[in-house]
Amino acid sequence: MKTGRRYFLSETTPGAIVATAPEKVGNYVVAVGIAISATEMELKRGIPHLL
Repeated sequence: MKTGRRYFLSETTPGAIVATAPEKVGNYVVAVGIAISATEMELKRGIPHLL
């Protein structure tokens, strides 16, 4: 993880997190948190938004 970067639930792998928000219509964008170090994340769950 990169410090300061936001992470989202993956649109292709259940339970995985990714640094790029989903962009396909019909998928949900769900923010998970912000990396505070290479190994730690501050959880900031967002409200799911349907694209």
